[in-house]
Amino acid sequence: MQSKLVKQVFLVFSAIMMLSVVPAQAEPYLELIGPDVVQLGQTATYTVTTLEGTDSDYTWGYNYVTNDAATISEEGVLTTKNPGLFSLYVDGNSSHSIGM
Repeated sequence: MQSKLVKQVFLVFSAIMMLSVVPAQAEPYLELIGPDVVQLGQTATYTVTTLEGTDSDYTWGYNYVTNDAATISEEGVLTTKNPGLFSLYVDGNSSHSIGM
């Protein structure tokens, strides 16, 4: 008898827990598309798309591992300047998501 009561309480508790679960909202993230390697003297165009959110504009940025390796325009066009390593990132203006 007590076992049956425990099972019923467990089932009611489980049903309440299942009904109270709130679906998780997907966080916005950026999909950055472009080449991994760009040869010296070449240019490459990168594109970015915000998924699970919206951005009307993006801010492009970079960090040098080797000084003066490249630059990137506001349109996402990377131009190499010197041999070296370069780290690219982009920030969505509304979602504040960062793509690397």
